[in-house]
Amino acid sequence: MPATAARPATAKGDTASPFAGEHSQARVRKGFFDARAATTADAITAAQAVAKGSAADLGALRRAAGPSAEISIDPVTGTPSNLASLDGYLTGRSTASPDSIVRGYLADHTSALGLTKADLATFGEPTSWTDNAGITHLSYTQSARGITVFGNGLRAHVAKDGRLIAVQGSPVPGLVALTARTAAAPKLTADAARSDAAHDVGGSADGNAVQRTTRTAGTTLWSNGDRAALVWFVDRSGAHLGWSTYTQAGNSLTYSHVIDASNGRVLYRNDLVDFSDGDAKVYDYYPGAARGGSPKVVNFYQKHWIGHHATWLSGSNVAAWADINDDNRVSDNEKTPVPGNRNHAQFNLFPFDSNSLCSSSFLCTWDPDTAYSWRQNEKADVTNGFYLANTFHDWLAKSPIGFTSKAGNFQRSGGDPVLLNALDGASTDHG
Repeated sequence: MPATAARPATAKGDTASPFAGEHSQARVRKGFFDARAATTADAITAAQAVAKGSAADLGALRRAAGPSAEISIDPVTGTPSNLASLDGYLTGRSTASPDSIVRGYLADHTSALGLTKADLATFGEPTSWTDNAGITHLSYTQSARGITVFGNGLRAHVAKDGRLIAVQGSPVPGLVALTARTAAAPKLTADAARSDAAHDVGGSADGNAVQRTTRTAGTTLWSNGDRAALVWFVDRSGAHLGWSTYTQAGNSLTYSHVIDASNGRVLYRNDLVDFSDGDAKVYDYYPGAARGGSPKVVNFYQKHWIGHHATWLSGSNVAAWADINDDNRVSDNEKTPVPGNRNHAQFNLFPFDSNSLCSSSFLCTWDPDTAYSWRQNEKADVTNGFYLANTFHDWLAKSPIGFTSKAGNFQRSGGDPVLLNALDGASTDHG
């Protein structure tokens, strides 16, 4: 199950992801794009790392994390996107500061992590916070020649007693040498990058916005809130100097981009606007229950459970599909489209009167004597599972539990979405 529904890299002007855009126009908005997206499934080798020969040593990492090691390797950098132990910690108790604990672990396991000693100096001072359980969460950016890396770095989590829980973030190996081959002076101005970003999505930059001065080197601000900052963008071909932009291109076209600072190529694009479709008919309890057994309409976009780049129920916290062949993988015929259109909510539940146990209080949603009868309510089943899992996610995030994104909860952004299988194996044994 891939963590991101991104397309393989293409040149500037790539085909847009089709979905209905603004209600006032019949147009197609450009969808999510990331030039770092893996073109292979799960096979990861050292040759795929940007710094050849610097990929993580899986054997050494497993020995360090123990028999229940949980390791995910980034296919671009060859370094861990996640390193943890399912039944323990990466280090013992310590009275040292959380930052010292993390840096000590990096120093002790540098080569196993796929890094070099020189890489350790690329991690700046962390931002950190401590949750209700006393766990300190640290986030480190990487930089070289005064420019920060876009999207890569290091996240670490240290328990109250000083034990290291996990290391994440896909840090870039050999960053100093990698960036030394690229000019740190942009050929493209910040204003040109802002215009290129706007044109990429079919809009235009606000010509009335005034460029402001800033004390931060490599950063440009405009009076309307647009901004551009120099970053390193690392993909399979190496390090590119880019402009990370936030651009309002008119007609609700608000996007973030990374624009190659040498040639204007789009390296990254993310639509920051959601619209008012996405209405689903869902149940809080089982259909027919005295409490919450009637359908209600919930908008998945407004709940921030899914974005408009999604074409099926694969959202920020949960990816839900009908695993009808019971292989734990997503097939095209197992995906449920994002519900709702401009006219009404989806999906209705169709009740079956298949035996004496079925009633208005206890609805039957399939007929055990009719093969493939589950197909009638397949979309409704997956949609309601998606709703319930996201509702539970949001409940856990509230006080007093506080299982938020900063606390490492189950979210796609942290590489750990919930994978929800509905109708598991329904199509086996002749349906």
